[in-house]
Amino acid sequence: MVAAGGLAGGSVPTWGDAPPAVDGTSGQPRLAITSSTAVVTAAEEHFTMTAELTNTTRQELNVVVNLRVAREPFGTRDELDAWQDHDLTVSEPESFIAQGRPGDPLQPGETRTYSFDVPVSEMGLGGRENENGWGPRGLQISAEKKSSGEVAASATTYVILAPPAVVPRNVDLTVVAHLASGPGETRANANTRLAQVAEVTEDQEIAWVFDPLALVDQDSNAATEPLAQRLGQAVTNGKEVYGLTYNDIDETPLVHTAGGIEALTAAKAIGQATATEVLGSDVAAQVDWTLASAAHQIDRPTVSFMSRTGARAVLFANDQFANAGVAGAFALTEGPLGVASDAGLAAVLSGRPTVADRNRALAQSAFAAWRSQVEAAPPQALVVNLPRDWQPTSQAVELLDQLKTSPWVRWTSLSAAMEAPVAQSVVWGEAPWPGPASASVTELVDRGGQAVAFGSLTPDPPAYTARSLPPLLAPLSNSIPTGGARDAAAQSALRNAADQVPPVSVVVGSEVNLISDDGKVPVVVENASNEPVTGLVVKLEAQTNAIRVEEPSTLNLGPGQSATARVPVHALANGMFEVRVELLNADGQPVTQSATLTMRVRAEWENIGTAIVGAVVAVVLVFGLVSAARKRRAAKREQLRGEG
Repeated sequence: MVAAGGLAGGSVPTWGDAPPAVDGTSGQPRLAITSSTAVVTAAEEHFTMTAELTNTTRQELNVVVNLRVAREPFGTRDELDAWQDHDLTVSEPESFIAQGRPGDPLQPGETRTYSFDVPVSEMGLGGRENENGWGPRGLQISAEKKSSGEVAASATTYVILAPPAVVPRNVDLTVVAHLASGPGETRANANTRLAQVAEVTEDQEIAWVFDPLALVDQDSNAATEPLAQRLGQAVTNGKEVYGLTYNDIDETPLVHTAGGIEALTAAKAIGQATATEVLGSDVAAQVDWTLASAAHQIDRPTVSFMSRTGARAVLFANDQFANAGVAGAFALTEGPLGVASDAGLAAVLSGRPTVADRNRALAQSAFAAWRSQVEAAPPQALVVNLPRDWQPTSQAVELLDQLKTSPWVRWTSLSAAMEAPVAQSVVWGEAPWPGPASASVTELVDRGGQAVAFGSLTPDPPAYTARSLPPLLAPLSNSIPTGGARDAAAQSALRNAADQVPPVSVVVGSEVNLISDDGKVPVVVENASNEPVTGLVVKLEAQTNAIRVEEPSTLNLGPGQSATARVPVHALANGMFEVRVELLNADGQPVTQSATLTMRVRAEWENIGTAIVGAVVAVVLVFGLVSAARKRRAAKREQLRGEG
């Protein structure tokens, strides 16, 4: 027998004609289950339950407390799920009834405990398509007026009959825990919480999905302890560990953005490099980097995008298929494998499960096993994707242990769950846009692409990219709540980027004059970074057909150095023209925003100058010849005078 302790309550009907509540009273009694058997494993065992009834009205309460247990197990999952919302004023007609001792009337404000201990063999629990009667069924406890039989207060829970001889291990249960910051969670709080998550789940066969950023302390930039040690040891011991992109980037905003794939690929590379640095190359090589994890509902284009960026499987958010009955692994037409979580089980485990919560979770898994047995179908595969902000509680951990030791459950690895996907029809809806605004995403990605391109010109490209790219992609992290928070983060990141001096820039001065058909345009480039730059391409692009750019020029610049590139051009007409200057890396990717130069072309000046110079030379030549002739004539006259 597996017992569960705690507190649970159900919907409570209004208490007859009770007067208005005063002095903190609710106007209706309150019935709460304080303990209840979750699973009975043999017919001779006893079913036990305790409940507390509190009279919160202003009049005495004279009731009989009855326990009702349905004789047959639930026939459908919908029946099971709807039991918590069962009309508590209506008693189950086909049920076993155990009546509690009425006792004296309860006075206003009084609380009384009711206990039940019933041999299961006397409960006459039958079967539905199953003579042995095993499976989950509903339980209702109600306080009924002695005078009229009207239900004054009521609560529900579940009980599972599971005789060992007839219960197969017919449910493959997979649990996944995230080691990543939750939405809106500070790094300090995340570090503390994730250490607890790792401690609770390290010895369990629970897959880990981790953000490499969680391995690095924000202030010291050193490895976080003990998380890094636990993760490294877990990988070494053969635990299933999957790596996300650095800072757990949300793929959805990148889907329709030029450069989105390149940005996500760079973030993945930074994550793998971080894991290698912290965990060591041997350990990081054992991490699986091909799982994409959706933090919220996504659409078909996002799934296709995930596939193009290297994901072989997508772990969906708990609310993605909550009402579609999709669970476990299934094939997607877009390429990757889909893994859908059981939203109900995940919701129960996300907080502090009450008696009713835990019994319901056990009932849900038992129902899957029962249906597989009745239908002679393969084992049902259930996946529980624990929320990113999961806070381990003693109640949740206890429920995990109960699920793991349930006679119908086989604890299964995530990789095993993905090896045999079940084809299911997937209902896609329009996923809400998570933010920030698409224009901000485009600008962030553009600036990120420039940072990566500039990094390729430096001595250590990965190191430069790891420093410059994450701040630009941070607003797209799943650690930031969707909506307005992401918009604010994007604007802040863009302001910070604009306030910083670009690593390299074109020094725009006065207009450039070209006085011939062919010439070289001088472009002054400044390197404001602390990095030496090699192979910077300076390219001109004329805004008119009157200018033809022959070829780009290449510069090498030291830290803080300026240099002039002379780019050859050919002019086909005279006039004032604008020329765009682009600074590129060797692959033709821009490393900063383009600049514009104004160029004045006066190709006729060369001809006029040549004519003027020719005329001057001719005049000088004629003058020289005339002077020489005069000198010869003067010399001859002098000679004649001397002879005479």
